[in-house]
Amino acid sequence: MRKLQVILGLIMVISVFLPWASVETFGWKTTAAGIDYGYGILVLIMGIFCVGLPLLAEPKIKGIGHLATGIIALIGLAGYWGTVRSEVGMLGVSPEFGFILCIIVAIAVIITGISQMVVKSARKEDVLGAGKANLSCPKCGAENKPGAKFCQNCGAPLSKE
Repeated sequence: MRKLQVILGLIMVISVFLPWASVETFGWKTTAAGIDYGYGILVLIMGIFCVGLPLLAEPKIKGIGHLATGIIALIGLAGYWGTVRSEVGMLGVSPEFGFILCIIVAIAVIITGISQMVVKSARKEDVLGAGKANLSCPKCGAENKPGAKFCQNCGAPLSKE
């Protein structure tokens, strides 16, 4: 997971220098890279943060850090697109490869952050539940998770013997 997060961060950093938008008016076409606007710099900083987080951070904050990084990058991308559209107008503006790549990477960063938080909570449940036997319901005989107070099958109270 750490290698994937570092690779995603590097791709985000590289995509800032690729063309993000192209404007075509009267047969004349120009492109703008993400680094040309302040929002692109925000996304660049989030990419650098995304690279450094798995290498430097404690395991407890990695998932939340990647989730926040991805969300902030998406906000920066939306701000960039809004700025370009308002400066140039609605006609003739189209997203380019770097912008689309950056959106995909930001969403992937969010997904890795969420998955890391889910895996972490699953590991915590495994550690807490380790060594405890499943509880059998005295009424219906169904197996219930350790620590359950009521049967998940019939709702009868479980005794802790």
